[in-house]
Amino acid sequence: MNRFFWVIFLIGKIILFSLNSFSQKSEIGFFAGISYYLGDVNQYQHFYSPQPAFGFQYRYNINSRWNVRGSLTAGTLAGADKDFSNIFQKMRNHSFSTKLFDISVISEFHFLSFSTNKDPYTPFAALGLGVAVAPTEKSTVHFVIPAVLGMKFRMSEKFSFGLEWGIRKTFTDDIDQLFEEKNFPNLPPQKQKTYEFDTDWYTIAGIFISYKIINQINCKAYRK
Repeated sequence: MNRFFWVIFLIGKIILFSLNSFSQKSEIGFFAGISYYLGDVNQYQHFYSPQPAFGFQYRYNINSRWNVRGSLTAGTLAGADKDFSNIFQKMRNHSFSTKLFDISVISEFHFLSFSTNKDPYTPFAALGLGVAVAPTEKSTVHFVIPAVLGMKFRMSEKFSFGLEWGIRKTFTDDIDQLFEEKNFPNLPPQKQKTYEFDTDWYTIAGIFISYKIINQINCKAYRK
């Protein structure tokens, strides 16, 4: 009976230590910024037609250099041919506005050892996978590859904030709702309406604040 009690006690301690270590490495956060589009309507102009974007983030810190982040961001992508001087676009006169939900999982790399007691700031870079939920006439869910650059600052043991700019490569040309078969009365019937081999991109940029989850039972070895 005593042996059974000690086995249960040790299993409980191991589970408690594991949960505590996991939470010590976890952060939850909030993001606020802008989203904008690059594609057939806006080919080169960054920060064109920025729309509000908001989201939530979760980070699991593997160590002071690496973490894995999951995020959900809601925004809008919009553009209009009339905003550009290109004669072809003036004739086409296309415009669109699409609601966006970006769901991504990325791995962040800190260029400095980012911790409370050492290097309270760091630039970072990230790469991952995700999906964009952006309803169009042809499809709704689009596979994306996100790449992110940013800067983080530690405010206290629990709080940090940062700035980031992240671009998403998609594998669709539908987000701008510009289809080759769509009718444009001002264009000659034989005139190409889209750039056939170009896919759409979009960017999410802004600020975030993160809260580190710390249990009442702290693991001093991890915090060093």
